Amino acid sequence: MADQYLTDVLPVIPSNVILDKTITGCGATTAEIKTDRHSVIVIPNLPGIHSKVNDPEYAKYNLLGVFEGIKAPHIVQYLEKTLREGWQIKILTTPESFSRVVASLNHVGMEITRDCFLLLDESQNPVKDCDYRKGITIPMDIFFKCQNKAMVSATPIISLSDPRFQDFEILKVVPEYDYKKDLTLYTTNNILQVVCEEIKEFKKANNPLFIFFNSTDKIHAYMKELGLVEESAVFCAEKSVDKLNGLNFYNAYTEWRPDRMKKINWLTSRSYSSFDIKLDVQPNILLITDVNSTTYTMFDPYTDSIQAIGRFRNGVSSITHISNWSNNFPLRNRDSLYNTLNICKEDYYKKVALFDNAASKTERDALYEILSTHPFKRYINEWGQTDYFLIDNYVNDEMTRSAYHGWRELEMAYRDTGHFNIKHFVRTFPYGDIERIQLEDKKIKRKEKMKVMIKILDALGSAETQMAMEFKKELLAKDETLVKAYDLLGAKRIEKLDFVRYKIEKEVIIKENEKKASASNVVKLVHKSFILGWRYPSNQVKNDLKEIYDALGVPTPPAVTAKTIMKYFEVNVIHTNKGDIYVPLRRKP
Repeated sequence: MADQYLTDVLPVIPSNVILDKTITGCGATTAEIKTDRHSVIVIPNLPGIHSKVNDPEYAKYNLLGVFEGIKAPHIVQYLEKTLREGWQIKILTTPESFSRVVASLNHVGMEITRDCFLLLDESQNPVKDCDYRKGITIPMDIFFKCQNKAMVSATPIISLSDPRFQDFEILKVVPEYDYKKDLTLYTTNNILQVVCEEIKEFKKANNPLFIFFNSTDKIHAYMKELGLVEESAVFCAEKSVDKLNGLNFYNAYTEWRPDRMKKINWLTSRSYSSFDIKLDVQPNILLITDVNSTTYTMFDPYTDSIQAIGRFRNGVSSITHISNWSNNFPLRNRDSLYNTLNICKEDYYKKVALFDNAASKTERDALYEILSTHPFKRYINEWGQTDYFLIDNYVNDEMTRSAYHGWRELEMAYRDTGHFNIKHFVRTFPYGDIERIQLEDKKIKRKEKMKVMIKILDALGSAETQMAMEFKKELLAKDETLVKAYDLLGAKRIEKLDFVRYKIEKEVIIKENEKKASASNVVKLVHKSFILGWRYPSNQVKNDLKEIYDALGVPTPPAVTAKTIMKYFEVNVIHTNKGDIYVPLRRKP
């Protein structure tokens, strides 16, 4: 039955196991809180601690949350009172604060390795986060020394290379009921467009919308672009809250509370796991991945997606994932990755042995340089030992990237999890994420951006649909002159002009005035035809001016000479043996 809990089949979590509980919210952490023994539970993210410590349901269990700002004297005071009253120690700590817990236990005469059960909650996080969050693996060395210990998750990473896991049992608990959830997957080359369409549909419903998107910058950009600022709240890390406040957005919080909820709620990766969101209504859930601009917005279908959706303890109304893909991500094989790393590791330690036994300083210096730049160096910790969590992190990241190689791969990954019933829609547009990035990239030259825009305009055609008109409107905002030139001259003519801007602008003026010309248009065209600071021989000046008059159908003045240019420019005349040179300095109105 769906309302069963882990304790119905496993009253006490055994030691030396990786407990794969399959589904989120089945009460594994709660089971350990209620178990009659001293417990230290490591929870990777602060919201997970707050959701338990601040919940009235757990008030009777003597919980202490330990995180940044909770000092050792406070922990010691809690321990002394707990032991004096004959209660059970129930400490929930972040990985970074774990050392203070150990030291405080020692202060009251206890050893965590002997006297407590150590539970690592959300066991996938040390692997997934250790590349950017060094402190997350702080508890691991002591963890392996503990007599009583376990790891637990609904989405554990089972392929662990650390040899200390060899004696651990994988204990998988599988529900007897159908726990699969319906998920709609949109793969597209235009994230913003599909998100816009889906949010319009979601807003018609009465229930709230929760959007998981691991980029505060992108969240803010989307809120502004889609006009969602006033009806949005953002839940993210403290630094991100400060950043959003600096952008005059003040509905940003580090801690989830129902009274802070808005119609649209954005959450970053710190909200993927460990904590509970309890609502009276079932919300709509939207996951957004944009691999072309920010790869860390990828959801690992085997872990992140399951965990994010699992935050909602009373269920959800719908689940949607909108994502693009990148063929630049290579297709990988897990075994091959590990084999390659093992070969690299063997080579590294062979060179370490040579370094240790080097006969001369010259030889040692040479080997030191080789070891410093060796590919396996990144997997060596500060004590010169192999960091197996970094190895597993690399392999897991590469496998996740493989899932985003193409839309087929992402669908297959979701189906392979066994957690979802998938409806998949592929949506492509003439103007997509990659083109948008190219047009906004300051490093790309203007000529290349013009080529991109012309390609998009060709794809849009006559822009008869509402969507095509919106795309064209966006392009007009970026470069009105080029869009106007495309409509008047066409792509082939612009290409023949080699995307030279002043030439294009000159032809646009001519085209606009094929039927009707005026003196003001002559001025515009003369100004476009002669570049300030360039040197023009008198014959070229005279011929170019006549060509302009003829092109616009303007009667030629009685005597067109090179000096006629002085009507339109302040010029510097340079006298040479081969004739005068005219240099336009400033335009005349």
